[in-house]
Amino acid sequence: MKNTFTDVSKLGILVSCKKTLIGQDAINSVGGEAKKLGATKVLVITDPGVLRAGLIDKVLAPLKGAGLAQARLFLPNPRDLTEEDVRSIYRNAFQDL
Repeated sequence: MKNTFTDVSKLGILVSCKKTLIGQDAINSVGGEAKKLGATKVLVITDPGVLRAGLIDKVLAPLKGAGLAQARLFLPNPRDLTEEDVRSIYRNAFQDL
């Protein structure tokens, strides 16, 4: 099994959950909350089950509504990603050229 996120110093920005939003339609706040953290580009990594359930659109819509650039990646098991994998994915997702 790969080590996951063992050296966070190699990440550009690490955001840990410091706020939990609970309640009906709380997901609609995700774009505004991301902007409060200074986000301009958001990478959403999830598994195909979330995609099939139609849940990814519930996350992407508020991000788009907040004017945030976004990229999506669907993997069989996102837990298998290493920090190098995530850096590479992020760089490739948000290339300017």
